Amino acid sequence: MEVNKFKYFFGKAKPDAHNTPRGIQNKSELEKIGFEDTEESRADIRAHLERVPEDPSNIISTSPGREGFKPGKHPQNSVFEGYWGGATETRKSILFGPKGQILLESTWEVRYGTRRLTTIIPKGTSMTAHGPLGPNL
Repeated sequence: MEVNKFKYFFGKAKPDAHNTPRGIQNKSELEKIGFEDTEESRADIRAHLERVPEDPSNIISTSPGREGFKPGKHPQNSVFEGYWGGATETRKSILFGPKGQILLESTWEVRYGTRRLTTIIPKGTSMTAHGPLGPNL
C-alpha cells in the first residue's frame, strides 16, 4: 500500500477542498476506534486492507472504468499509462481497533489481475463489540 495513503487516512493529505475534510473525517473515525498515527496502527490497518481484496463476498459494486492513454509516457518500453482509471471494485469490511470497530468502504482499481487501493470511506463506528456494527451485520 502506498505510504501517502496513510497521510490521507490520518488527515495529513495535501490541503484542498476535497482532501482536507475527508482526511479529517478519516482521522477522527480512526481515533474513535483507537488508532493513532503510529507505526503499529499503520501495520494493523495495512494488514486489514491487504486481506480485503481476498474475500470475494465483500464486493458491493463494480465499474468497468474508462481507459485513456498518454502517448509517449514510457515509449522506451512501448507502455502507455492510463489516465482515466481502470475497472474498480468497491468493497465493505470491518476494521477492528483497540477501542471499537468501523465499517469501511474501500475502492480498488483492478489492473492485470491485481488491485490497487484508491479510496477508503469510513461509514460509521461502534465503540463496543455489540454496537450497531456488532455480530448481526
